[in-house]
Amino acid sequence: MQRKQIYLSILLIGIFSITNTNASSLPKSRVAEYHACTYEERNDIGDLNRWEKKWNEWADSRDDIDYNAAVLIPMYGSVNTADNLDFVIVGWSESREGMMSAKSKYAQSNLQSSFPATCTSMLTRQYTQTEPENWQANRAELPLIYRSCKLAEGFSISDAYEKREALGVMQRKNGVKSVSRMIIPGLGRPSEEYDFILMTNHGDMENMGRNFDIWNKDETMRQEWYSIRQNAYMCENPRMYVGRRIR
Repeated sequence: MQRKQIYLSILLIGIFSITNTNASSLPKSRVAEYHACTYEERNDIGDLNRWEKKWNEWADSRDDIDYNAAVLIPMYGSVNTADNLDFVIVGWSESREGMMSAKSKYAQSNLQSSFPATCTSMLTRQYTQTEPENWQANRAELPLIYRSCKLAEGFSISDAYEKREALGVMQRKNGVKSVSRMIIPGLGRPSEEYDFILMTNHGDMENMGRNFDIWNKDETMRQEWYSIRQNAYMCENPRMYVGRRIR
């Protein structure tokens, strides 16, 4: 369990201080939980797919499940993340009540007995940035990049959100299409001193490559990006997962 906690720390390193949040300037958050998992002995992705089918059939048979989910597979990252973490399940709801109600109903089912992995988990809240016009994402191929971020002295979560919004305007003006979320760790958070996790969804692999080509064509965008950010926060440990929506 201690080793799996280290893996989850690499995925979502963070510690949250309530004094750094000005809720009035932030949009409504949504609740999400992350389950960082390694397969049990003699289990693999085929077992996960079979469990997923049973879970969806169970959820479809009810009309009171407010829960969405995706499975993330590591692609690029640190050795510990890429080599020792088999997959991550991200589940989210629009409300805390919806999340906990769905978890209660799941606990009363017999589905956990066939789950093929052992996981360590964390509850978070997320703030979504403004989406590009006509934004579309491939539910079967979601390239997601996570970075661990720390606020500079004197800056708050709401300050960082406003900087991210301004950066989004600049990127869309230059043809970059992506959606970012600021993730605030909550219950189950590791102890490393980071304030939030930045997640960027590029929609699909081809669009991610296009975004990178635009970003790297010259230094103009980088200089404008640095000017807008004004060192309000610093991010490190970039790692990439490819996700697919399972519900």
